[in-house]
Amino acid sequence: MNVVVVGAGLAGLAAARALRTAGHEVTVLERSRLLGGKATSFMAGDEEVDNGQHVFLGCFDAWRSLVSEAGMADALHLPPRFEAALIGPDGRQARLRAAPLPSPLHLAPALLGHRLLSLGGRMRVARGMVAARRPARHHGHAPRG
Repeated sequence: MNVVVVGAGLAGLAAARALRTAGHEVTVLERSRLLGGKATSFMAGDEEVDNGQHVFLGCFDAWRSLVSEAGMADALHLPPRFEAALIGPDGRQARLRAAPLPSPLHLAPALLGHRLLSLGGRMRVARGMVAARRPARHHGHAPRG
């Protein structure tokens, strides 16, 4: 079967890979010159800025797997663990580095000790991480988003 996948974001690329693995002929259409959709990066001076929500949402290992299965692991610079440079509105800088823990706890040590967050901000992050580990509840209404 010939299949067209519209969009070369992470979901489109994963769908194309799965379809190709299942033996289908796949064509991917993308309006941008870059692959990855919202998971992009760009240079800001000498720093690479990652706009990829996948790393913050704990999908970095899945992304690395997709890149590897696509045969692109040698062509891309992928750090062994997620690490990002952050700059606050006042120009203060900090690094966010993932710990070898399951998601979303992999960012807990960095966020809870993060010098750009107030104590209240750190507590909100901690509550969010705990909530993210709970199973989703369905209340019979459509999700927002």
